[in-house]
Amino acid sequence: MRHEKIKIGEISKLFQIPQSRLRYWEDENLIHCERDATNNYRRYTLTNYFEVGDIVFFRDLGVSINELKNLSSMELEDLSRLLEENEVKLDGRIAALEETKQKIRKKRHMIAEIGRLRANSFTLCSPDFEKVIADPLFENSRMMPPLQDVSSCAILLTQDRKEPRYGIIVSEVQPGNTVVWKRAIGAQRYAECLLEISFDHPDNNNLATILHALAALGYRTGSLVGRYLASAFRTTWYEYYQSWIEVE
Repeated sequence: MRHEKIKIGEISKLFQIPQSRLRYWEDENLIHCERDATNNYRRYTLTNYFEVGDIVFFRDLGVSINELKNLSSMELEDLSRLLEENEVKLDGRIAALEETKQKIRKKRHMIAEIGRLRANSFTLCSPDFEKVIADPLFENSRMMPPLQDVSSCAILLTQDRKEPRYGIIVSEVQPGNTVVWKRAIGAQRYAECLLEISFDHPDNNNLATILHALAALGYRTGSLVGRYLASAFRTTWYEYYQSWIEVE
């Protein structure tokens, strides 16, 4: 078996890689296969089989072609060091992928919250955050600030201000921050609801519907604060906020 020689097509099938890649690796001096004396066809030995297996393995790890040119001269210590370096890199990629997965789950939860709020009538409960600070970018435009977590974006609607105000949800106020909303302590009650607002025309929203429904239930209403959930197209681009409106 050691001296048996196989064709490039068989190697290609064994490793499920195109023949062109094997030829490229040979051109880059990663593989040194023999040629048939009668027809100049490539013939792969068991040694070549091991070479290809190692190259496929390290390429899957992201090791570059230039790095692999030294593979045939690496001693065991060099191989161990190369593997250790790539294991560290792989751990980093796994951590990044896990973080991305958590972001996907959170986004799906936020979208599911829209469905929950649409399906349920008003719930009396307090906002799950305490403070909202102003942000200059929000004050001057409706572009989102460079936040890692867009669920930290907040909207404020008050009786004395026609245009929505936008800010950032924080747990602690830093020097220089301007607090634009603070959760009331004590007897103040809030009704949880879903605010739907057009991105291009903020006055196109469902606030009037919310106020009318609460009035029909006998509530007087005050300011509204909301946490950004998601944006989606519905005749136009809409933003959705999990919101709480003061009621008494």
